[in-house]
Amino acid sequence: MVENLTMNKKKLIAVIAILTACISLGIISLFVQKQKKVDQAVKMYQEFIEGERTASGWDIKTLSTPTGEPERRVETKYTMVDVNSDGIPELHIYGARSEYVIFSVKDGEMYQFGYFQSYMREYHPLENGAFLFKENDRFEDYGEYYEYFELDATGEPINEVKFSWVSRDTDYWTYQEKDIYEFDGQTCTYEEWYALTRKYLRTSVTGDEEVRNAAEWTRYCTFKR
Repeated sequence: MVENLTMNKKKLIAVIAILTACISLGIISLFVQKQKKVDQAVKMYQEFIEGERTASGWDIKTLSTPTGEPERRVETKYTMVDVNSDGIPELHIYGARSEYVIFSVKDGEMYQFGYFQSYMREYHPLENGAFLFKENDRFEDYGEYYEYFELDATGEPINEVKFSWVSRDTDYWTYQEKDIYEFDGQTCTYEEWYALTRKYLRTSVTGDEEVRNAAEWTRYCTFKR
């Protein structure tokens, strides 16, 4: 009886060891496959940036050329952040005509995943793959309008959160209690608004409001002719 128990215990340990090894190999294989896809995507993006590839009718020269000035080039910036939660980064390019284009890769092909027209407004990609939109209104009462959102697998906005601040006088640079504060459709006090918006904004050493956890852009202004 003791010998049988000992043998069964050894068999159980062997089976557990084999299962653990198989699971570990499976995890490593998935990681290698994912990393390969990431490397392939980044390679395509670099080729696009260097003018060696086009995607969905776009090329880096078009994105760097102002409207009506075919011989002029404007500094372009780009970053790579995963915004559709597949573990593979997308290429974000902010071009000469205030066009913000997002490219992704599917089935080995690079294509346009998203597009924003950012004239007189700002779209900030965040490190977590979400976005923070900002727009200033200077035509009537001065105001700042924000919208946090994410993109689903098809590039459509989801999980949107809107908040704003509108000044009630000409002191456009100071938050005051008499100003109008709204967060997610609800009017609130300055203290409430400030606390709720710290997830999205941060106050700089100079007292300005900055986007929290904004992705870092790389400036790029040359390409092959």
